[in-house]
Amino acid sequence: MAENSLVYLDALRSLGESRVLLVSVVDEAEDFRSLTHEQALERESNLLGTYLREVASDLERYLGIEVETKVLTGTPAESLLAEAYTLEPDLLVISTHGRTGITRWRLGSVADKLVRGAPCNTLVVGPKAAERSAWLEARILEPFRSILVPLDGSELAEQALTVAKSFADCFGSTLHLVRVVGIPAAGDGFGGEYSYTPQLIESLVEGAKTYLGGVAATLGDYRVETETPLGYAALQLEEYIAAKDIDLVIMTSHGRGGFVRATLGSVTDRMLGGKAPVLVVRARK
Repeated sequence: MAENSLVYLDALRSLGESRVLLVSVVDEAEDFRSLTHEQALERESNLLGTYLREVASDLERYLGIEVETKVLTGTPAESLLAEAYTLEPDLLVISTHGRTGITRWRLGSVADKLVRGAPCNTLVVGPKAAERSAWLEARILEPFRSILVPLDGSELAEQALTVAKSFADCFGSTLHLVRVVGIPAAGDGFGGEYSYTPQLIESLVEGAKTYLGGVAATLGDYRVETETPLGYAALQLEEYIAAKDIDLVIMTSHGRGGFVRATLGSVTDRMLGGKAPVLVVRARK
């Protein structure tokens, strides 16, 4: 993981006893022109190993966290997934940018595969979530004060609430439950053109409000805010994150109609690249 995600480690360990494994991958598909392939892989592995040990030393010194390091060789996404299935970690933390090569690991290929394929929950930290060296300079004073949980009406999506409650218990967070109401279209019978039906829109919004009210009622004494914005899901979630100064987004990896594909996937460059990290909860079937 790149260094901007390290700023969250101190807060995350508040959730329970933790051990950290820093992993990087030497991409064997890289074109090394000046050395033989074997020499280049060995050189890259040594460089990454040295770098990871330096970061681990800093983490142990500044945060008192037990840290191990490991350098893999292979295709980045496949190598990391194989390691995750072998180790069965509680949480996989990945950054979308960094100085050690992950910059050229395109989000659509590596991070997307990790989010979809990891056997555990995955925290994705975008480049704007924290400066690379922020964890060395200061800890997050009030981490995860406002947590957004996007819901789509399905029980699978609601599984994110269990994780959200554990964060709220630890950090006193406010839980923001949002169900975006997509604007429906009804054919008007003329050449396939569409017109919006105000009555149908109003009915869907009221239904979404009733649904969120019911979910909020199950959360008891937790601080909860609900919102049912109307429009395109990706844009509405992005605007809500900015307006409410959201610190963390927690969402389930599957939901009605491919929830992650419809929301997380469609805001890859904006939502995951924004200020709020996204915790993707592995759905239980």
